[in-house]
Amino acid sequence: MLGKITLLESSPEMGTLEQLLSHKKTEYRFLIVWSFKIIYRFSKDQITISRIFHTSRNSNKLKGI
Repeated sequence: MLGKITLLESSPEMGTLEQLLSHKKTEYRFLIVWSFKIIYRFSKDQITISRIFHTSRNSNKLKGI
């Protein structure tokens, strides 16, 4: 998992846009690593991981980010 997160430093746009968070002002993206979904956002000089959760959990809870 850490290896995939490290790749974000050089390619922050590699993740897929998170449609469940499209109502937010900030654009959120996600990566799937094993059975985990990594939700993150990025700006010019910073990547922020907002949440990591198991994909078997209820994704509707994401709207609370």
